[in-house]
Amino acid sequence: MTEIGSELKNARENLGLTLDEIMDRTMIPKKQLKALEEEKFDVFPGEVYLKGALRKYATELGLNADELLDRYKRTKAKTAEEEEEIFTYKKSNRQQKSSKTPVKRKRLKVGRLIGMLLILLVLLTAFHTLVELYERRQSSPPLQNEQPQNEQLPDELPEPFEPEPAEPEEPEQPEIPSVQVEQDPEAEGVRFVVYHADSIEAELAFTGACWIRVLADGDTIFEGTLQHGQTKTVTAEHELSIRLGNPPVTQLTINEQPVQLPETVHPYTLTIMREE
Repeated sequence: MTEIGSELKNARENLGLTLDEIMDRTMIPKKQLKALEEEKFDVFPGEVYLKGALRKYATELGLNADELLDRYKRTKAKTAEEEEEIFTYKKSNRQQKSSKTPVKRKRLKVGRLIGMLLILLVLLTAFHTLVELYERRQSSPPLQNEQPQNEQLPDELPEPFEPEPAEPEEPEQPEIPSVQVEQDPEAEGVRFVVYHADSIEAELAFTGACWIRVLADGDTIFEGTLQHGQTKTVTAEHELSIRLGNPPVTQLTINEQPVQLPETVHPYTLTIMREE
């Protein structure tokens, strides 16, 4: 564990807080909080999520979030520079090894080249001999008993060849971008953003009893309790707001893409936005 992770963990322990308590406050999954303290940054799906989670965690602990982010950027830049130096060193070694060609390999290549030249010389000699024989035969006088045969023209001349007209090429259709669903780590509460979609469609599945209230573009479209095994599909053009009374029994799919909800037992409201 290095400097940034140690500082986060020490600050949390000095405040007497557990990872579960921090998770409930920040809505950051527990495994990502643990990854920040252990500096296992590859757990995050991208730099935007990592920086947003680091800033929110540091702010919750009362630390200087901007200073921590600057240290993270410097550490990452230094690591990238060291990896570049290692790659350059290995590449230089490979080039030096490849330049030392064994003497036997060079002799083998020279022998193959000589063999190919000999074969080419034999083929050229044979071709030259055949050309001379053909010219002698053409220049020799015809025998007396040989009479030229009258050439007969065909009864019907072949029809002239007309190429078929080329079919017009169909214009290429523009590629339609695929729908993307991402969680906004810097938003207050839980918010998902849908890109490249004409509308929002959310499917809720339940493994236990859960009360929900759904607002579509500001209007309440459903409110009630759903039981184990039931599902509910809701749609909106721009925004969905869903209040969950029992989050642990809820599974959410947005535009046919499953998403991970925060690991908390407390009720909360999640928002789904559509971006053009």
